[in-house]
Formats: sequence, C-alpha cells, structure tokens
Amino acid sequence: MNAFAALEGGALGQTTGQTITLDANAAGYNWFIDYTPYLNEEYLPIADANVWQARPGSDAPGKMDMLSVLLHEYGHVLGIEHSADCHAAMAATLQPGTRRLPTTHAGSAGQTGVATPS
Repeated sequence: MNAFAALEGGALGQTTGQTITLDANAAGYNWFIDYTPYLNEEYLPIADANVWQARPGSDAPGKMDMLSVLLHEYGHVLGIEHSADCHAAMAATLQPGTRRLPTTHAGSAGQTGVATPS
C-alpha cells in the first residue's frame, strides 16, 4: 500500500512494515514523475553507473526523483536498511535532481526507514 502525507523532518518517504508513505510535495522540492523511467532520458550518467544527474532543460533538475525514492522505500519493505555508501540506492539522503538505481548489494535486513533530502 502506498500513500501521500505531510511527513515530518523533511522526510521524502517513510516505510512502516509494508506501507510506504511519500511526502506530498517531496519536502518542498516537488516530485519529478518519470513516465518513461526505463529510458532515463531526463538524466545524464556520471562516473557511478547507478547514479544519474538531471539533464539541464528537462523537467527533473531541482526536483526529487519519485522513482529513486520508491525504489529506496521498496528496499525497506524487503528488509534492507540504509547504506553507508552515499551513492547507493539505500543511502539515507538524496539530492534534488539525482536518480539512484539499485545494485544487487544494496544493504542488509531491517523493517523501517525514512529517506530525507541531503
């Protein structure tokens, strides 16, 4: 189950058990909703193959990537905790205009978590 609410503390998303709640306005940054996420056309690759930066002139710069946050929160549903690697999909924070994709070694077991802007 997914829902939207006004989350506290600048949180973008929160997972409790199998329920994912996203902040209604992405902690004030607004959401970038990608209707073609398999293309990554609004993002440019960087040196890290799993991190992408918003392409200037697209709708993504300055906004929070909903795909990245949902993938992160789905990781929590699966029992994966936050990663100490700031480039990992399971990192505790996310910069506006950044897309993070998961790897096969995203984290370890756990049940709750909150993603916040960095």
